[in-house]
Amino acid sequence: MPAEYFYNGHLRWSVYWGNPNFMACFFSCALVWLWLAELRWARSNRLGLRIGGLALLYGLELCSWFVLVKTYSRGGLLAALCALLCFFTVVEQGNWSGLRRKGLNLIVRVGLILFICVFTGFAGRVSPGYLAQDMSVSNRLELWRGGLAMIWDSPFAGWGFKQGGMAYINWYQQIEQTVKPTSFVNGYLELTVNHGVPALFLSLSVLLVAVAIAVTMRKHSWCVAAGSCVIAWMTGNIWTCCWYEWSLWLLPSASAISLFIIGIRNKGTLGSCICGVGLALLIVAGALSAGYAAAKNTYWQAKPLDGADVVKLSRRDSSTAADTPSALWVDGTIFGTYYGKSIRASVSSFDVFSSESLIVYAPWHCSDPHTSLRPEVCVYSGFHASRVRLGGGGLKKTTILYPSVYPPEGNPPANHEMVVCLPLADTSQYDRAWRIWTAKMGAKLVYSSQGGRLISPASNPVIFSTANAEQRVLRSEILLNMGKVDMNGLPRLSLELGGVSVLSKLGFNFQLTHGIRIGSNRSARSEWSVTGLRTCVYFESHDQLVWVKPAGQKMRYLRQDMGFGDGNDGSSVNVFESGVIEIKTRQGSVWRYKDGFLETITDAQLGRFAVVSDRESILEISRLAGDARIAVARIGYAENGLLQHLIFSGDRKCNFEWSHDHRLLRVENISGVRTQFEYDDALLTGWHGSNGASGIYRWAPRDDAKRGVAVGRAPVVLTEDDVFRYEYARDGNVNIILVHTVDGSFVSETKIGPGGIFQRTANEIKSVRNRRNAR
Repeated sequence: MPAEYFYNGHLRWSVYWGNPNFMACFFSCALVWLWLAELRWARSNRLGLRIGGLALLYGLELCSWFVLVKTYSRGGLLAALCALLCFFTVVEQGNWSGLRRKGLNLIVRVGLILFICVFTGFAGRVSPGYLAQDMSVSNRLELWRGGLAMIWDSPFAGWGFKQGGMAYINWYQQIEQTVKPTSFVNGYLELTVNHGVPALFLSLSVLLVAVAIAVTMRKHSWCVAAGSCVIAWMTGNIWTCCWYEWSLWLLPSASAISLFIIGIRNKGTLGSCICGVGLALLIVAGALSAGYAAAKNTYWQAKPLDGADVVKLSRRDSSTAADTPSALWVDGTIFGTYYGKSIRASVSSFDVFSSESLIVYAPWHCSDPHTSLRPEVCVYSGFHASRVRLGGGGLKKTTILYPSVYPPEGNPPANHEMVVCLPLADTSQYDRAWRIWTAKMGAKLVYSSQGGRLISPASNPVIFSTANAEQRVLRSEILLNMGKVDMNGLPRLSLELGGVSVLSKLGFNFQLTHGIRIGSNRSARSEWSVTGLRTCVYFESHDQLVWVKPAGQKMRYLRQDMGFGDGNDGSSVNVFESGVIEIKTRQGSVWRYKDGFLETITDAQLGRFAVVSDRESILEISRLAGDARIAVARIGYAENGLLQHLIFSGDRKCNFEWSHDHRLLRVENISGVRTQFEYDDALLTGWHGSNGASGIYRWAPRDDAKRGVAVGRAPVVLTEDDVFRYEYARDGNVNIILVHTVDGSFVSETKIGPGGIFQRTANEIKSVRNRRNAR
């Protein structure tokens, strides 16, 4: 569902546009034509018709002012007031040309507007006390300074269509700022940042020439109305961006075209056109000067090489940029959605980065057209590790940062340095395979100082869900009505492998779970993981400790005056100076970790268990009975690090068979049920169990795959399985998932957007609403 905007509990009206500022801009342009209609109707010779028509027009104007004020848009109201002033002070026709009549029209309307503002509570938005504490004002000024610096760094080509907001956060926003603007809240900055100075000059020239023609032809009332409409549009764009909403163009574009037509027919408007173009040129020069001043105060300089997708980052005070900069391929699941901010915050603490000059490739970038740059050092993060060429490709050094793919086959050349950087503590299924690979290939293995895979500075924290218990229950019920997919359009598929009762009671549940791994060039492949095989603890920041349970859930403990607070599952934690961390669960068992990795589990009823592990990967769990160790579970891996078997007490065994390209072909659980998997282009198309269970899957590319990759969203969606068919659509920023059975029966329609989740089924309607106080 679309987002809803509120001010002090008042719903900000937006109707068709979704954004109340857009609605206010439209009404500020439309009011001008109501005034013109009132002016023309007042000239009617039939008294009854004149009174009736004016009553209707004045009623429409009153309603329009009320609707405009109910948007609570300060910029929209200011645009309407500017149009009001321009129209009634410039228009010359009939009785209205007198100064007294003009003043009366202005005073009556301004008084009416003030009354409506007080009546609706709008006046509070412009009170000095509110403005003094309104963060949207100070944030907007900071945003505009960053936008001006971006214009200076890329004055002609710009940063790309609708790329300015994200590029600003990545490369120009202060590290400690947590506001996430999607645009510059200024149409002229937005246009210039995205498309360059030529686009600003052309647009301003057209608008200012249209206004100049209107002033020249002010004896025609409709010319004054058209010019006032353009002025309302221009004023509205100071406080919001209306360029990309086509419906807001209808009135101002029709006005500008009409003025140009009459201007072409009248030679006396030539001087006005020259003045308009000259003023546009002056504004552009001022914008460039302001951009130069703003850029001088920024530490980093970012140069877009392929729009915002490829950026060359260097220190602005550096005398010369490196001739052979390092290259970094970004994975959004490692550096976060706003990866540039994480890079700027960590560039000085990570040896794998060059502090002089760095070419940064966005997570969704497919290929490298900038071969002329020829970097000698390349850093591949996350799924981009699949780009590693063991032949070197002319590189002197390759660094693989937190890989989320299996290692390549082959050997690196003798003159090529290969470095693999892994987090200090993590539960990735790929880390052990890379440790084995580095030892085999003679590559250098280093550990970062952080736990977990997300490189995110403390000033740019991950935003966790604040849904209450009731909302979480509703979300679960909504998922049950979505067939076999989750809210990202991916299958919810897991197979039980079995285990032993004592381990289940401790929290070890061994399940084979299907997922989608993103590959380079926005490709996708099915990937399988087994829960219960990995666990660790680490400090995500000075104030937060994270426990990754064997099932994969993360439990966070916040630092308090005396130690750490309890987790939301009732568990508690004790941290000792010797590097030992003990976690006590709500059931009473104590999990002891040394340097982040599991050593023992003690339970008053189940006994004491010793754990043998290779860092995060559990290799064996044994029950301690005096001096004896009785193996309860053993996990075996192949030489390449892939899971080979699980052996439980009683010699019950799970076996796994893999292809040479790391696809799971067959699995046999402890009950002897064999399951075989089928793939097409690395995506799962079906599975068949010896017990008769089976499933089929059909896939399609995701429409918004490019941006979704930035946050780890798979570039494919499930369109059909053995029971359901799935259809996907998008309405603005709302994702829609429509579910039918394979025979065509309707199951549900689910809408997921900034406003929350809305689901319609044949029998009921469910919704989980997010409420936002937007400026």
